[in-house]
Amino acid sequence: MTLREDWLAEGGFPVDTIKGCFCLATTFNSRTVRPDIAPNDVQPGAPTDIAPDSPVALAAGASVLFFIAWGSRDDERMERTGRLMIEALTATGCGVQSLVLPQCDHFSVHLNTRHADDPWVRQVRKLMAVMPPTRCDGRRSFGCWVTSMR
Repeated sequence: MTLREDWLAEGGFPVDTIKGCFCLATTFNSRTVRPDIAPNDVQPGAPTDIAPDSPVALAAGASVLFFIAWGSRDDERMERTGRLMIEALTATGCGVQSLVLPQCDHFSVHLNTRHADDPWVRQVRKLMAVMPPTRCDGRRSFGCWVTSMR
């Protein structure tokens, strides 16, 4: 929804509803399927080809700040597609921040968010504190933030 204003409109939300997108250990290419997990899911082309419905392919539609983070010991797809997304967002002029969490794998980055002093949590709180609040129905009051791409 962050990259597709038409999806917001279909849901009855104003296009300025989402104030930021905080992505933690996610892939930005829906084309990336691990053959060891889904051996029957055969897709044409190389595993690094960008699917047209992927967030990285839709980055030109970005209009809010993105904060993208992954762990230093995460699956290589998180870093590779994260860097692609950062480049794509930067090219559009969209605000983007990133963070690599040292010594964290795919699971520990998520588990660590239960701690108030986690670097990702601290940065998200800082960003949310300065973003203008709106209600998802267009009235004022609480904010809408997206913490996952899917």
